[in-house]
Amino acid sequence: MAWEELFEGMKELVADSLAIEADGVTPASSLISDLDADSLDFVDIFFKIEKKFGVKIRAHELNAVAGFSPTAPQASSTPLTPEAIQRLKEFLPNIESAGATLTPAKVIALISVETLCRMVDKKRREAPAPAP
Repeated sequence: MAWEELFEGMKELVADSLAIEADGVTPASSLISDLDADSLDFVDIFFKIEKKFGVKIRAHELNAVAGFSPTAPQASSTPLTPEAIQRLKEFLPNIESAGATLTPAKVIALISVETLCRMVDKKRREAPAPAP
């Protein structure tokens, strides 16, 4: 699937989930600050991604990439390590715009439509080939 086709599908999916016009959805649109998504919207979006693209995306996957545990008492305020930030760049190309001190609590606000596309693309590339 070409990147443009993936984005167009994701744009429609996100617009439908958030009950907004697709014209207002860009790759850089932050799900939270630009499109006003909340935690229930994320659940709906992840469910629709699985149905539309055939891959499972779970919120905890960004936690694993960042190398933190949301159950740790100080997890949301402990700054991410440079290694964690490097791992997140694959999905969050805008991560460096978040400032010098990035905490796990701030990562969620960086999730954009492009982030979702990158996650789907990676999952699809890593999926085992169907048996002949």
